[in-house]
Amino acid sequence: MGRIAYLFFPFLIAGNLLAKPNIEWLRAQSMLEQSKEITQQFAQRKCRWQRSYAHPKPLSAIDAAQNWITSYPPSLITEPGESVLAYLGQEDLRKALSSLRIDGIHLGP
Repeated sequence: MGRIAYLFFPFLIAGNLLAKPNIEWLRAQSMLEQSKEITQQFAQRKCRWQRSYAHPKPLSAIDAAQNWITSYPPSLITEPGESVLAYLGQEDLRKALSSLRIDGIHLGP
């Protein structure tokens, strides 16, 4: 059985691929329908949008740490299976950065 036939096998058993219940199921599984559900999850919670991230606050960042290093996660070479956060959380790295008086890490471009 080909991949397409296998994908639609439940509908073929029902006898009619274009039967109304099958079309409704396909529509419910579509990315468009799922995006509507996810949108409602965010739209109903104003607490997610109350804080404006579009307005930079550089003085707040300076209060948190005087000296920063910027590290773009895809540019880091980690051990196989090691996450970027695990790499950045290593005690040796923290000590090395601390000896350079770097007390903040900015992740991003």
